[in-house]
Amino acid sequence: MWNKTQGKYCRIRAYAFCLTLAACSLFAPHRAYADRVILSPLGDTLPIESFKAEYITGRGSLPRDLAWFTISSSSGIELELQRAEVTSTTKQQYSLNIEYPQIAFGNYLSISYGVRDVTGTGMEHGAIYAAAMAPIRFYGHKPFLKKLRLNAGVGTGRMDGIFFSVEAYLPGGIRLATELYRQRPNVGIALPVGRNLQAKAYSLDGDIYYGLALSWTL
Repeated sequence: MWNKTQGKYCRIRAYAFCLTLAACSLFAPHRAYADRVILSPLGDTLPIESFKAEYITGRGSLPRDLAWFTISSSSGIELELQRAEVTSTTKQQYSLNIEYPQIAFGNYLSISYGVRDVTGTGMEHGAIYAAAMAPIRFYGHKPFLKKLRLNAGVGTGRMDGIFFSVEAYLPGGIRLATELYRQRPNVGIALPVGRNLQAKAYSLDGDIYYGLALSWTL
């Protein structure tokens, strides 16, 4: 059962994590773009020697708290640690995800592939996937829509087959995203609040989550 003590503890922990991200963003030299759309894989990877951390919290049917820590090596291989705290319990699940360097076709298409939850201790239990991403850029004098990213892929096991998504990049660094992943719709918005820091809000399977994401390239 959820009680006031647990709620206070989770709020304190969330505030501490968010303050840490905000402090780190002051020293991050360059922004690195995400390797996930919302929950589904993107057909593109983080830049070489990049780091990304994201934390979101909510009280929905999914785990109450979700956090991701992602590192891209000098060879482009991504290692991601995902932490999930299950709703109404103190149990925590950890997943190790691996994504391999994308196959790029100029600026028109990229393909990535990987494994979710290599150790089988998280939510996706060794699911294998491949995803393709195609960017569409808009030019002109101050266009309202700067870029679209179309993404589609397929995953085994608990990734539950085909997934796809659309991301829209607006002026001011605003990003809107929608996806169908594991046969469920998700939507999200990212707002820049610092050089390398973004505020995130999501609707995941109809439940509201919010948090912060910090990313940079060395």
